[in-house]
Amino acid sequence: MTHFQPLDHLTLNAKIDDQGVLTAQLPDSLRGQSVTVIVQLTPPHPQETLLDVFAQADRLTFPRRQHTEILDELHTLRGNT
Repeated sequence: MTHFQPLDHLTLNAKIDDQGVLTAQLPDSLRGQSVTVIVQLTPPHPQETLLDVFAQADRLTFPRRQHTEILDELHTLRGNT
């Protein structure tokens, strides 16, 4: 027979919707128990952050140029015409 130690802490992932309702899957052993919830914000996944940066860059309004135009301007600025 296996004996389990009672839990004193457990990390769970949860979602909070726009109405502020927290949803989480809890083990059966916690049903009917009183618990304290500590909120720690999860940082966004690095890929999501990078995609946000690209999306913001796409919304910028500046003239689009080919790489050859940019290089020509750099040469001009340096005096290498």
